[in-house]
Amino acid sequence: RMDNQAELLAQRYPVADAKTQPKQVAVRPAPRRPKVGKSYPRGPIRVDSRQQERRRVADAALALIGLNQIRVGQQVFPNDCSGFARAVYASRGIDIYRTTSSKTGDNGVKVIHHFTRDRRGVHRRTYPFVGDLVFFHNTYDRNGNGRERDDPYTHVGVVDRVEDDGTVHFVHRISGGIVRQRINLRYPDQHQRDGKVVNDFLKRRGSKRLAGQMFAQFGTVIR
Repeated sequence: RMDNQAELLAQRYPVADAKTQPKQVAVRPAPRRPKVGKSYPRGPIRVDSRQQERRRVADAALALIGLNQIRVGQQVFPNDCSGFARAVYASRGIDIYRTTSSKTGDNGVKVIHHFTRDRRGVHRRTYPFVGDLVFFHNTYDRNGNGRERDDPYTHVGVVDRVEDDGTVHFVHRISGGIVRQRINLRYPDQHQRDGKVVNDFLKRRGSKRLAGQMFAQFGTVIR
């Protein structure tokens, strides 16, 4: 059950309804021109205990691993990466689709990125916060032109753990379901280091590319 902090956030930032989408068969964001609500005031979302609230966001992401349907309460979200990220934050009373900065043709990931920029939370630090969003480029050929490296903001996940060596664990929705994987910006071109996996593969079709190689930005929502 949503605790007092989430209830307060829900009252301040009500979540707009989301329509159920068909299950995707590849790593994809939400459909183009997703439905968005009224925007929040620009700037970060402030809470009384940001570390605890960030941890609750991460725990909400972990709780969805292995589920076939992305649901928060009675609300069902699109079964794709942006639907997953939106559901995680909705569980804390925050709708990360609520921005007026998006443009016609934007996919769900780009809408979420706009929301994060509105919060002044976009960054590329090696050590993000738990609960941060993580954005990726070029996870699939979104524009359909056959090129591999001209498709920005095609995937998003939620950070749930940050290790001292810079290995960041994140949860996201891929074609195989909701899973937990790793990225390390200190060693973006290495899959393993000293026998430990530091970067998982995000794209296996056509060419193998590591999470660190496809990294775009992190995004902090709660500050």
